[in-house]
Amino acid sequence: MQKSLLLPSGYHELLQEIKGRIRTAQVRAALAVNRELVLLYWSIGRDILARQGTEGWGMRLSELPLLPHTRSTKVRRYWSS
Repeated sequence: MQKSLLLPSGYHELLQEIKGRIRTAQVRAALAVNRELVLLYWSIGRDILARQGTEGWGMRLSELPLLPHTRSTKVRRYWSS
């Protein structure tokens, strides 16, 4: 004999409300994470640009004085392309 499962009144509504709150919290969390990552990447880019201006980062290797380990033609061709 099977007993039918009787749910308390308002159960379905409560369950839907809880699921909605969970979805809302998940979206807010994802937006917060995305915001923080964008700020991080922006900061990293700003730091790299600052170093390019002050320390010459981004120059082609052929424009830098050759270091002993970069004297081979193969290495110079790879890094200067």
